[in-house]
Amino acid sequence: MAPTTVQGKVAPARVASAIRSLQRATLDVIVVVRGGGSKADLAAFDAEPVARAIATSDVPVWTGIGHSGDQSVADEVAARSFITPTECGQELSRLVMEFWRSVIQAGLTAGRLAQARLIDSERVLARHRHGAATGARSQVDRHSDRLTHRASILRGTARGQIEAHSRQLSVKGSGLARSATRSVDAGQEQLTARRRQLATLPLRRLEVEDLRVAQWQRLLGAYDYQRQLDRGYSVTRDPSGSVVRSATGLAQGSLLVTELSDGQVASTVTTVAVSDDHGHDHGPGPEGDHGDGHNQTGEDYEAGRHDEGAQ
Repeated sequence: MAPTTVQGKVAPARVASAIRSLQRATLDVIVVVRGGGSKADLAAFDAEPVARAIATSDVPVWTGIGHSGDQSVADEVAARSFITPTECGQELSRLVMEFWRSVIQAGLTAGRLAQARLIDSERVLARHRHGAATGARSQVDRHSDRLTHRASILRGTARGQIEAHSRQLSVKGSGLARSATRSVDAGQEQLTARRRQLATLPLRRLEVEDLRVAQWQRLLGAYDYQRQLDRGYSVTRDPSGSVVRSATGLAQGSLLVTELSDGQVASTVTTVAVSDDHGHDHGPGPEGDHGDGHNQTGEDYEAGRHDEGAQ
C-alpha cells in the first residue's frame, strides 16, 4: 500500500513516484485505483509521468480509475484496466481464490502422490525385508552347516588326541608301575637285610656286655674283702672300728680286734715295737699273736689289694 495524492498539480509526480517505489518491493502486481470524479479530478492519470511510470514498470500494473465511461491514458498503457476500483478488486479476489484452489489442489495431489510413493516404498521395503530375512536365514543355515562340519572335525581331532595321550599315559603308567615295583622290591630287600642285621645286633651286644660283666666280676673278685681273708690275711681294728695301719699310736693296754676268715680275735696290747727302715723290730709284738698267720694291718691289706689287682 502506497497512499499518495491523486489530484492537483503535484499529483502526477506523486503517483509516478509511488509506482516506482512499489517496483522495488517483491510484488506480483501493482494496482492503481481512484474513485469517480469529474474530468478535471482525473486529469493526473492522463499526465505523461504517470503513463511513462506504468508503461516502463517491471511489475504488471492494473488500473481501476473512475466510473464506467471514464477512460484515461493510464488505462491505455496499463497491463489490465477495469472500469471501477470495485471491479479491479473482484478480479484480484478471483485470481487469488483460483491461486489458492490451485495450491490446495496441488497440495492434495502432492499428498496423494506422497501417499502412493509411501505405499510403493513400503512395498519395496517389505520386499527388501523379506529378501534380507530370507538371505539372512540362508546365511545362518549355511554358517550353521559350516559350524557343524567344523565341530565334527574338531571332535574327531580331539578324540584322536585324547586317545593318543591316553595311550602315552598308559605306557608311562606301566613304566611307572614297573619302576615302583622294582623300587618296592629293592626297598623290601634292604629292609630284610636291615632286619637281619638288627636281629643279630642285640645278640652281639649281649655277648659283648657278658664279656664286660665277666671282666668286671673278675676284677671285683680280685678286690673282694672276704677273699683276702680266705687267703690268710687279717684285719686289725681299734675299739673305734678304725683299721690299725701302723704300730705308731698304739699304747699298752689298748684293746684290738683282729678279723680272720672264720671269725674275730680280741687282744690287748702289752708291748709296742716300731720297726726301723730295715725292718728290725724294737720290741716284742702285741699279746695274742697268732702263730704263722698273717696279722695284716690296713696298709698291708691295701698292698695286698694292689698285688691282687696286678695279678
